[in-house]
Amino acid sequence: MLEGFNESWTLTTSERRFASYTNLNPDTYIFRVRSTNSDGIWNSEEASLKIVILPPLWKTWWAYAAYILVFLILLYLLQMQIINMTRLKHSLQIEQLRHERDNELSQMKINFFTNLSHEIRTPLTLILGPIERILKSNEGVGKIQQQVRLINKNAKRLLRLTNQLLNYKDMKFDTLKLNSAKGNIVKFTKEIVMAFKQQAQIKHIDLECVLEEEKVDLWYDRNKLEIVIYNLISNAFKFTPVEGHIVVSLRKRNSDGHKREDYKNFNYTYYGNLPDMCKEWVEISIKDNGPGISSKHINNIFQRYFHIAQSGKDEESGFGIGLEQAKNIVETHQGVIEIISKEGIGSEFIVSLPLGKEHLKESEIDADFKNSEHEDHYQLPIEIDEPEYEENNTLKAGQAYVNKSEILIIDDNPDIIKYLNQVLKSDYKVIVAFDGRSGYELAIERIPELIVSDVLMPEMDGLELCRRLKSDIRTSHIPIFLLTARTSLAYQLEGYEMGADDYITKPFNEKTLKARIRNVLTTREKLRERYKREHLIRPGDIAITTPDEKFLEQLMNIIEENISDPEFNVERLTKEMGMSHSLIYKKLISLTDLNIVEFIRSVRLNCAAQLLSKAKMQVSEVCVEVGFTDAKYFSKCFQKQFNKTPSEFISEYHG
Repeated sequence: MLEGFNESWTLTTSERRFASYTNLNPDTYIFRVRSTNSDGIWNSEEASLKIVILPPLWKTWWAYAAYILVFLILLYLLQMQIINMTRLKHSLQIEQLRHERDNELSQMKINFFTNLSHEIRTPLTLILGPIERILKSNEGVGKIQQQVRLINKNAKRLLRLTNQLLNYKDMKFDTLKLNSAKGNIVKFTKEIVMAFKQQAQIKHIDLECVLEEEKVDLWYDRNKLEIVIYNLISNAFKFTPVEGHIVVSLRKRNSDGHKREDYKNFNYTYYGNLPDMCKEWVEISIKDNGPGISSKHINNIFQRYFHIAQSGKDEESGFGIGLEQAKNIVETHQGVIEIISKEGIGSEFIVSLPLGKEHLKESEIDADFKNSEHEDHYQLPIEIDEPEYEENNTLKAGQAYVNKSEILIIDDNPDIIKYLNQVLKSDYKVIVAFDGRSGYELAIERIPELIVSDVLMPEMDGLELCRRLKSDIRTSHIPIFLLTARTSLAYQLEGYEMGADDYITKPFNEKTLKARIRNVLTTREKLRERYKREHLIRPGDIAITTPDEKFLEQLMNIIEENISDPEFNVERLTKEMGMSHSLIYKKLISLTDLNIVEFIRSVRLNCAAQLLSKAKMQVSEVCVEVGFTDAKYFSKCFQKQFNKTPSEFISEYHG
């Protein structure tokens, strides 16, 4: 018996005296053996043998430990693989979402620039169309002026659009800093609305301005708040149909008597909050009767590049970047901007700004701000000599103080007139006018050497004055300095486009003003000296503006057509030019430093020099050809202008 394997004894025979065991499991066994004698009697004692069978190598404990360790390692690697796959999957999802957002933003930008192209195309069409009509038609001056005004208005619109983009590029809303000063918000709003009057007439839109107060003093940043009101009115025009109605209103509110209406039947949202200490505020409302804004769009209109598709139009019309600017500027003023709209009825934008300055930081207040272009408290650095003024303490219009070059000052502010006269009278003649129209008439009458004009004036503003003077052949050569308290680059660009020679911002430095005037007059003097020295006859070499070139070309063409006529004189020249003797004289002196007689003689002598240098003609023949009757006088004049006699001149060219 193999104890642990057999359950009973196994008998063997004399022929089979062994036991065989196979496939024994690893364990400890006892092999027991009993035997009988020859008589068949069993022996009471038995023999035993302890047998230990060891497991194979792959079934040892440390083998199983290795198996468990490998399993755990495989399980860890599997888990890491699953985690990595999950991370990769999430990364792909995030990348896909980012890609979709990038595509959405890219599409918004494409839509924005598409709409910008449409915005630019409209004023360009309104500029090019009138230009083509002017070039092709023979309409009267009145109709041409209407076309020119339309061109001018759309050119300004194009400039404002460009400036809006430039301002947006430079504006950092996270660090938007106010430069606030006290001012009449009623007048400020009215001036902005007035700028849209012509656009309202062209689009046949009724633009109404309702101002419940005559004056409300508000602390605000003029340049930034102008962007807000301008953008809101522009968007109202964009969405208001022909024969529509836009109302811009301003009212004063207080916390005691004002309750906001119930807008549960309207789409409504707002941004910003008034300060806790605010008891009074100003509301500026821009209301239109356009298509309105749906509930799904009203919360998105202040997003950058957001546009709303209008039914019946191929392109999208929307809000681009202007309303985002408006929202951030209002919030920086610690104000509130509200939108109330209903589809089919229209939209209303309400800007609420707190009164007082308690909510502003000291760094947000401009203590040195000058109130307006018509500065009531403009400080004069020096005292004015009273005898030079009338009893009402104003300089007489048209009055001049005899000195050197004559300068015309045009400004409706008596203090500015006094100050400029005091600064300039020691070096120049000073004549003055108190509005744009009288200044224009005085400039035509006196033909001054230089004009210093304010921009905002009654009757005619400085920009219009500049445009008229620069387009008039009688005054086109006169340098014009525009003087204003506005610091915006847009106004300066507008002035330069009108032909202004320089732009001076109030308050200005006295030495800077005098230096600028001196430099302009010195430059013109050098041009005149160059003409006299080099005897130039090409107008492009001496003139400053296109009308001046045309003036000189016309003058020389008339002289050349009559150059062989010795009877041709100043009287005939002025008659053929259709201008007065004094006007031609002043303009020629200004451009060439030559009077009319000297100019005619100079043109004759220059033509004589050309004939002597190119043609084989005798001096006497050339003398007659250019209108001289006395050969001796001709030789004397020729030698004075060219520093050599006609014979010496011929020898130099022909040997």
